[in-house]
Amino acid sequence: MVTAEKLKEMQGYRPEFKHHLSVSKLYQACLKTGYKIAVSFSGGKDSTVLLDITARVWSKNRKDHGEIPLPVVYANTSNEFSGMEVFVRQYCAYIGQKHGIGIDLHVVRGEQTYYDVLRTEGYPVASKKTARKVREVRSWLQESGVQWDDIKGRLKDGIQSANMLRAMGAPDTIVLDLTGIKSDNKVSTYNKLALKWRPLITAPFKVSEKCCDILKKAPIKIIERELGLSPVIAEMASDSETRKQSYLKTGCNAFKGNHVKSKPMGFWLEQDVLWYIDRYKLPTAPMYGDLVRQADGTLKFSGEQRTGCKLCLFGCQFDPERLERLKGMEPQTIDFALRDLEQGGLGYREVVEYINENCKCKMKI
Repeated sequence: MVTAEKLKEMQGYRPEFKHHLSVSKLYQACLKTGYKIAVSFSGGKDSTVLLDITARVWSKNRKDHGEIPLPVVYANTSNEFSGMEVFVRQYCAYIGQKHGIGIDLHVVRGEQTYYDVLRTEGYPVASKKTARKVREVRSWLQESGVQWDDIKGRLKDGIQSANMLRAMGAPDTIVLDLTGIKSDNKVSTYNKLALKWRPLITAPFKVSEKCCDILKKAPIKIIERELGLSPVIAEMASDSETRKQSYLKTGCNAFKGNHVKSKPMGFWLEQDVLWYIDRYKLPTAPMYGDLVRQADGTLKFSGEQRTGCKLCLFGCQFDPERLERLKGMEPQTIDFALRDLEQGGLGYREVVEYINENCKCKMKI
């Protein structure tokens, strides 16, 4: 367990000290597992730093692991930026040569594509937490036969609304999603579906958070199980409130028997990542552009600030020009995305127009 105060203190450490602390956390995971770890490498800036740090540890402790190659896993979700897999392979070769170690790269692909997941599960909109809550509420409405129009105007007072839903047979998760009232009647506004996103409950398309689980996490877990390896990931508490809460529960290393899930950069901030890239002159994926120092002394990329899945709409409310920028890089991808499902496309035009009109977003297409 890590307290919020301790996390804030750690996030305030100097980048050099954070680097050394991450090395110690990573070394701890290596010792616990007998060096049976695998780096999850997406090609993004955070995992670019993580792979370099892990390779340093691997290189300095050759006698402990017997000169075995460092396992690295990359999941091609079918929703990656053009050229990302090429960069991943080139960067792994670069890291191997730089640190004088072998890199055992596993490129994995799930049985489904992004197109398949959109059709069967739904679109990734707003955030993982919001999409999950929308999916849960929609499923309950469908299964229970309750009409949204009959209850949406009555969801005003927390306890009264919670009791109304309970009387309808709603499970605790639905009561929490729609009212922020937990099973013990305590208030948890963090776990309540924001009013802004309630129109998604009756949207003419499905919404889901499952794409990442199906396209990225599932195939990586299969490889890790087959190889008997524990994952090392570049997840940071500053990425989202959900990741922050996860870090507070486990810290950098979550132990379960001999299995470890290691997040050695969990207390880093984005500027620490950019500092490391600048300090060690690491190559980065081409869509980032150049790393530039701003007038206030901070670092920023001239191109994309994040890579991830190129057509993901998580965070669309904060980055309304995302699809416009992608059009400049991959016009054919945007043409395919905006085309209706019936015409073999992804149906993005309907999704974007709906969230712009009903959820007060300003996505540009």
